[in-house]
Amino acid sequence: MGLVDSHCHLDTVIKENIELSEILTTAKENNVDTMLSVTTTKEQWDKVEELTAPYDHIFMSIGTHPLESNGGADDISVEEITTRVQNGSKKIIAIGESGLDFFHEGFNKEKQMEAFRIHIQSARKLDLPVIVHTREAEEETLQVLKEEHEIAPFKGVIHCFTASREFMEEAVKLGMYISISGIVTFKNAKKLAKVVKDIPLDRLLVETDAPFLAPKPFRGETNLPAYTYHTASCIATLRDMSFEEIAEVTTNNFFRLFDKATRP
Repeated sequence: MGLVDSHCHLDTVIKENIELSEILTTAKENNVDTMLSVTTTKEQWDKVEELTAPYDHIFMSIGTHPLESNGGADDISVEEITTRVQNGSKKIIAIGESGLDFFHEGFNKEKQMEAFRIHIQSARKLDLPVIVHTREAEEETLQVLKEEHEIAPFKGVIHCFTASREFMEEAVKLGMYISISGIVTFKNAKKLAKVVKDIPLDRLLVETDAPFLAPKPFRGETNLPAYTYHTASCIATLRDMSFEEIAEVTTNNFFRLFDKATRP
């Protein structure tokens, strides 16, 4: 069974002067059969839809990154997201990435939380998973997730997970999936490696976040969907499982969560 790169930014990878044909060829050579290209700005929506259209195995999301959402409801609305999805391609299988990012200076906590809730409400209305970004915002991210779940259930994934064990456990209780990037291969990711061992197998996903965060042995280079292989191999070693087992588990989890996606 092949791998799924559950979170990449193909249009941004291409901006690194890498042809899409090369991206797809290297992915196939490394057993990566499916990709989800995630948007972070409104300007990307049409571009990524056009990019993914010819390929049955590449899907996309609709959303705005928290660093693009400091205007809250002034930047984005449930109506705008839902209308765009309903009028768009069947390749749109998720909402996001959205969430909270308090790492960079100049953020507006209240506006980010407002925009985050708008994405969750859109995902709930459309019955699509929400892709959650969280950085230096564990407490507030859980607060929003819990409060929105009390209103009504929704499904989603914590992407590029680097948070605490406690955060992982609380997120899983809410039904969230946990996606691991190439960070887990870094020497200084020992705490993350310990948490990865205990993520429930039925909630585990793998991703690249390409072109960012390339795993060993490519750290510092442009990340590619093909490198999902190295992250999956690292997780297999950490969990004392075979690569084939991790590939099967994470692929099945992807298509369970993103149930609007069709298997290749």
